[in-house]
Order: sequence, then C-alpha cells, then structure tokens
Amino acid sequence: MKENSIKITETREKKRLDAARFSLTYKASPDVERAKGQAYDLLLVLASGNDAIMEISSGYTNASLRQSANEKTMEQYVEEFRRFGIQYKLRKVPSVSGGIFGRLFSGKMNKEDDEVLAYIRYEMLTTEDFKKLIPFYGARFYFAKRRALLGSDGMGSAEGQYNAVGRFLDLLDSEKLSFIEMAVFVYAYFGQAGVCTEKIDYKDLVELLKNE
Repeated sequence: MKENSIKITETREKKRLDAARFSLTYKASPDVERAKGQAYDLLLVLASGNDAIMEISSGYTNASLRQSANEKTMEQYVEEFRRFGIQYKLRKVPSVSGGIFGRLFSGKMNKEDDEVLAYIRYEMLTTEDFKKLIPFYGARFYFAKRRALLGSDGMGSAEGQYNAVGRFLDLLDSEKLSFIEMAVFVYAYFGQAGVCTEKIDYKDLVELLKNE
C-alpha cells in the first residue's frame, strides 16, 4: 500500500482524544487476511518505533452482526495476550454505538462492554504473530515513547509494563493526548483509520506516510 493510495483528510475537530483530527482512507482488500495486513502495515509506519497501549472493545469483536471467522472474541484475545506474555488490564466500560470510528467519536451509551488494554512493545508489534492479532473490526492504539510509558518502573519487566497500563488508565483524556505521540483507531474492514495527535500536523503526517 503506497502513500499516494491513502487519502488524508484533516477534520475540523479540535485536538481531543474522542475525535479524529485526521481521517485516513484506502481501498481495503476483500480478502480478510490481506485487509488485516494493510491495517498492520499502516500501524507499523505510524508507530515510528514507539511502544503502544492497544485497546480492544467487545463492542467491536462480539457484536451479533460481526460473529464470523473474521474476528476473535474478547476471550480469545485475552488468551492470545497470555500466550505471548503481553501485559493487559480488562475492565467494564459504557457501550458506545455510532460511527465507524467507535469510541473515537461520541455516541449513545446503552450497555456495558468489556475492554482490554494491553502493553505492546515495538519489538512485539513488528512480529508476524502480532500481525495475526490485528482486529478486523477495529482497535485503537496509543503510541508513546517507551521511556515515557515505563519511566523508571522496570524498563523491561512485565511488572513495569503492567503498571504502565494502569497509570495510563488513570490519566484524563486531555493528559493522555498530551502524553502520547498519537492515537490511531484502525478499521481494517472498511480501510479507514482515525488519528488523534497534538504532536504532528498535516505535512508531518504526509511525510510519515511516504515510508508506507
């Protein structure tokens, strides 16, 4: 997928975590694995060598209209995180229905979903094993520098990564947006991604995607 095949639109939204500042669209492959590969390639470029907090909601993975071989259940994602030693926290959150970018955009709250946030080291992000974990129906990635995420709390330890997820959850949305390099909600099924960031502008994003 080439940079010139991705349409970049800067929205009029203010810089905030619950709305995409940039919308990225591209032609998604009709083949499920290839579509997930496209989303993965885009994420890898946007990561820019940073670690990530990955957020998955059962509102995406378990919706009745999406039950198919194309997506794992929340339980299966948790099992995979455990298998790879990925540190995570699981919690209940109000369900949000609405636009295709899910929790990036405001919506109507009507029930509770399970939500898992996992610490993904960049080294894990670059593996074929992680490529297979990319959700087909959407996930959000908060990219941040490792030292900022972990601080002095066990730079390489599992405990340090687990604690980093907890600290991140305790931040206000405004604090998260200032803390991270960018948040990316990627929707492999539709070939779309939403980017929230205070750190780069439109020209920076275009330049970054030239490496795609």
